[in-house]
Amino acid sequence: MNFTVATPVFRGLPWLRLCVASVRDQVAAVGCDMQDAEYGTESGQPASTRKNQKREVPSLAVEHIVQDAGSPGIEEFAHEVGAEFYRNGKLISHSPFDSQAHRPDDSGQSVSLRSAPSPSYSLIVSSEPDEGMYDAINRAWQRATGDIISYLNADEQYLPGTLERAGKFFEANPKIDLLFGDALLLNPDGLPIAYRRVVYPSRAHTRAVHLGALSCAMFFRRSLLEKGFFFEPKWKAIGDAEWVWRVLGSGAKAGILNEPLSAFTLTGSNLGATPASLQEASRWRASGSPLERIATPFLRANHWIKKAIAGAYFPQAVTSAVFTARSPDRRVPIQSSALGSQWPKS
Repeated sequence: MNFTVATPVFRGLPWLRLCVASVRDQVAAVGCDMQDAEYGTESGQPASTRKNQKREVPSLAVEHIVQDAGSPGIEEFAHEVGAEFYRNGKLISHSPFDSQAHRPDDSGQSVSLRSAPSPSYSLIVSSEPDEGMYDAINRAWQRATGDIISYLNADEQYLPGTLERAGKFFEANPKIDLLFGDALLLNPDGLPIAYRRVVYPSRAHTRAVHLGALSCAMFFRRSLLEKGFFFEPKWKAIGDAEWVWRVLGSGAKAGILNEPLSAFTLTGSNLGATPASLQEASRWRASGSPLERIATPFLRANHWIKKAIAGAYFPQAVTSAVFTARSPDRRVPIQSSALGSQWPKS
């Protein structure tokens, strides 16, 4: 299973380092012994039976495209993390590491990431002006070679084994186009502060209230890009909700995986919490039909009921591992016996 992960960034290199590490070790962990602190734990499995287990996973190839808008120090960062670096579309430097993603075959030709027969990883950093976060993601998606596509903001990270789980889900559900998973909220020190359980998103609720899923735990098939489902760049903060609304309206089938796949760090500068985001959401809702606005209280109540039935409001026991500012190169374990669901007040 081949993945492309897009990451937009501007002036967020310390957080980006953690994000890159969390994508890189989705491949690095394949075939390694299970270690609780480094790779997290298997839910419900005693620690004594987890050690020395080999992970049986599908062939996994990961292409990570970082789309930067001109951050100071980005070229140095790219070199430090072993990325292929482009500035304004021009290749500046190759990755200093030997990647299997584009290695020559017996005839001397380049083998693309999509056809790599064994686990592989490539990191590309491209720096050029853009029109905002969603335009940056579009630029990365236009170059994507993976069969499964996602995006991960610089202040987000994948939990251990996330791409393995997503890959297995898509292989087991060939008619599913779009996958939503659960996510953790972290404080800036990397400590868990909330567990966000996802329920099947209603298109009407997404438009009238909000997108009830975190984009960091969302994956979709390449076929959606081939059908033209890119972000609308005019939106600067709510483009993910508008994109999901359009995709669901096309008849695409979505699936739910109620496992923690990703972590979202509340850094204090998250775009979705700004007044500009709230104003943009209001404008989008106002462009809907009067019936949608009348139905808003019902849609909100129905969403709460679905979440209650799914157990989203019950405390969750969580054991995982994340990268932190103090440990940017190695995951540290996190654990909570009763993690609540409440989004922290700003």
